[in-house]
Amino acid sequence: MSGWHLAAINQTDIEQILAIERQAFQHPWQRTHFENRLAVENACHYCAKINDDAAAAPLIAYAFMHLFGSQLHLLKIAVTAKRRRCGIGSELLEQCFSREVQRGARKVFLEVRPSNIPAVGLYRKLGFVVIGKRHKYYRDSKEDALVLIKKLIKEDK
Repeated sequence: MSGWHLAAINQTDIEQILAIERQAFQHPWQRTHFENRLAVENACHYCAKINDDAAAAPLIAYAFMHLFGSQLHLLKIAVTAKRRRCGIGSELLEQCFSREVQRGARKVFLEVRPSNIPAVGLYRKLGFVVIGKRHKYYRDSKEDALVLIKKLIKEDK
């Protein structure tokens, strides 16, 4: 974990998250989406912050998830443009998943646009496999979503 640390997201991080969100996505979530996610029971929200002595260390990546029993649903991940393709996204997710295993997560699933080649590549690198499609999942483009899943722990047989 070079140069950054994992932290729980709180209300004071929203401005930095919005800046990254607008930079990363053609159809970004709005402030209310993030604020509502912070209030959800069994929500799991983490960020990567630069190792800095300042009280408000700069945020360089974030992940929003929700734990449903033993299934973790990855809702959103983004990394600042300057820090992409440096391994931060995969390291952030691995650390998040590790923490959520401690809370009972056994599998993680997500939806992704098939056209988002970098994201699909990241998820495959992390061991996700495609288990299906959600037809016309994305409202903005009517694009299908790939549904991916990853086992977080090996189950005894």
